Amino acid sequence: MPHKPWKPLLSCLGTTLALASVTSFTLAADSNAPATLLPHATPILHSFLDSANVYPESVTVDQSSGSFFVGSVKEGTIYKGKVATPRLEVFSPGGADGRSIATGMFFANNRLVVVGRQTGLIFVYNTKDGRLISKLDNGLRTGQTFLNDTTFAPDGSAYVTDSVNPVLYRLAPTRTGRYELQEFLKFEGTPLTYVNAPGAEGSTSTALLPPRMAAISSSASATRTRSFGSTSSPGRSSL
Repeated sequence: MPHKPWKPLLSCLGTTLALASVTSFTLAADSNAPATLLPHATPILHSFLDSANVYPESVTVDQSSGSFFVGSVKEGTIYKGKVATPRLEVFSPGGADGRSIATGMFFANNRLVVVGRQTGLIFVYNTKDGRLISKLDNGLRTGQTFLNDTTFAPDGSAYVTDSVNPVLYRLAPTRTGRYELQEFLKFEGTPLTYVNAPGAEGSTSTALLPPRMAAISSSASATRTRSFGSTSSPGRSSL
C-alpha cells in the first residue's frame, strides 16, 4: 500500500500517467461559456519494456519540441518520449547519480529538475546532453521529508514542495551555472495548513500550439497519449 504522507494542498501525487496534445482548437461562440475539452484521437499506449516496476509518477513537457519526460517512483528511472509516437527511451537509468526515486519533475530552458521524495535529494539535468548539473540534499530522510513537486520561475529559479516538512524550497542559480538549495518559505504561522489526505493524481498542462499538451497521472507500467480539442482560446493552466 503506497505511503500517504502529510501534504499541502498545492502538492499532489500520482502513480500513473496520461499525456494529451491539442493540435487544433475553436473559439467558443459565446465568450462567457465555460471551456470544455473533447477527445479527438485514439489514445497511444506507451509501455515500459525495460521494467514492470516503473510506476510513472510525474510528467513534464518540452514545449518547443513536443518531447516529454516521465519519472519512475519505484526505480528512479527518467524516460523520454514524444507526443503522438509510442516509443519511450531511457533518458537516465534508475540508480544513476544516486537517484532511486523520481517524484515531481519540471522542464524549462533545457533544464530538468527531478525531486526524490523521502530521499531528500533534488537533481538538475541538462536535457541536451543528459549531464547532471547539480545534486542537492535537504539533509532529511524518510519520515522527515517527502519532496513532491517542482516548477521553474521566470528568473531561472526552481521551487520544490515538501509534503511532510512544511517548507517551500528554492533552487537558486549561481554564477557557475549550478544551483544552490535554500529554504525559501516556512509555512508555520501561515494560512497554508498541512492535512493528512490521500494522494491526488498529478497534472500539468501547457499552451503550446501546435501542439498543445496536457498531462495527468494514469497506470503503473504504461502511459497513454490522447488529443483534445478546446472550445475556448488556449492559455497556460493547471488541469
